[in-house]
Amino acid sequence: MLQPLRSSLPALQSTSLCDAVSSTFRDRFAPVTHKIEILFASNNHRHRDTLVGDGRPLDTSKYFVVGVGLLGTVNGSTSNPASINPSTQLPWGKTFPSISVRDSVNLQVKLLKEELKVSSVKCVVGGSFGGMQTLEYMVGYSPFVRSGIPIACGASHSPWQIGISETQRQCIYLDPKWEEYDFDDPPFAGLEVARQIGMVSYRTAEGFQNKFGRKIKGKKNEYGSDTMWDVKSYLVYQGKKFAERMDPMSYVRNSTASCGAVWAYFRDQFCTAS
Repeated sequence: MLQPLRSSLPALQSTSLCDAVSSTFRDRFAPVTHKIEILFASNNHRHRDTLVGDGRPLDTSKYFVVGVGLLGTVNGSTSNPASINPSTQLPWGKTFPSISVRDSVNLQVKLLKEELKVSSVKCVVGGSFGGMQTLEYMVGYSPFVRSGIPIACGASHSPWQIGISETQRQCIYLDPKWEEYDFDDPPFAGLEVARQIGMVSYRTAEGFQNKFGRKIKGKKNEYGSDTMWDVKSYLVYQGKKFAERMDPMSYVRNSTASCGAVWAYFRDQFCTAS
């Protein structure tokens, strides 16, 4: 039932961060899957300091907690578009194969079982893209995985969501730096606009009205293309902030994977599972 990678990736590798290393915790293992834009429980200290640690929701005094690298991201896995293709001795770049949510989870499970020698997973936790991975763990790896907490995700992307994701990717494709991709100088301008589109889709019209209204930063009577509306300032900031931690090609690969994820064919057994 579990599908392998559709394309070959020699020497496939992934990374993990353990908050505790103790064989007594391994049967109560609690992996934390990543959102597409962060390394949850590792380099994002806001989430780590809030959720992971002694006495916190992911209590390291009770559980062996690990953040697992996401296949295809340059900051979460050694198998990604910037890694070296052994057959060419050059970065994979655009030849890096298309991947699925299932591919990423299959790799993570291989890491858990073979490298960390984990015998059982008490709970998988993830939000957004991590929530999709959490669902994949729950429907594909029971009883190895005993429970899960998927956050801010659905069983599949709607046509509306797929359309928004495609618009975001088109912004990256139209950046002049996309064609001759340089990992030292990637198409960040396209990525920033893609992120702005995403940020608009995360709120309702009413939410934008309540948060920003028609407020303007700077000169109150300034109008035209240079007008710094509060909402414009917010979107520009979010785009630049996102570009500091995300590679555009990794974003393209993983956003495409999120569009293809679907668990509808597991619905009956999933909803009746105890």
